[in-house]
Amino acid sequence: MLAVALTNLSSARPVEAAQGTPLQLEVILNEVPTNLIGSFVEFPDKRIAARPPELGELGIRLPASATGDEPIALEDVPGLSYRYDGPAQKIFVKAADERLITNVYDIRGHPQTFVPARADFGAVLNYTLFASSVASCLDRRQAVRSVWHAQPNRNPRCDGGTASRRVAP
Repeated sequence: MLAVALTNLSSARPVEAAQGTPLQLEVILNEVPTNLIGSFVEFPDKRIAARPPELGELGIRLPASATGDEPIALEDVPGLSYRYDGPAQKIFVKAADERLITNVYDIRGHPQTFVPARADFGAVLNYTLFASSVASCLDRRQAVRSVWHAQPNRNPRCDGGTASRRVAP
């Protein structure tokens, strides 16, 4: 029974070495942290690869020829370069603009519907009123009170406007 277990163990190692070592790395895309962990594979020749769906989730667009679920070496993708930091478990990816996927997040939670604009009759009322009061501390009889108002849709600084000020003792 021990011989069977050792045989199964030794047959599993070459398969793992042929496929590469799995890595879970923090992804920095164009010097901006993505706050995502990506699944990568490090081949024995030290090349790093990832599956196309994984790269898509990380915001990297692949050429149309890259289909399937087999890992693609990152250096084989045109417009893409990377630097692997093993001790920090990070991968720094630089991608050309045509290699970036735009993410759109809709947090409204409902389908987008537009209400058509109506063309109806209406009215607007615009009125301004300003009041102030100043009283002397020594003599309350010298208090000045004023009220200023302007008629709707007229500018009191221009000719034709109406402004009035009332001063009350």
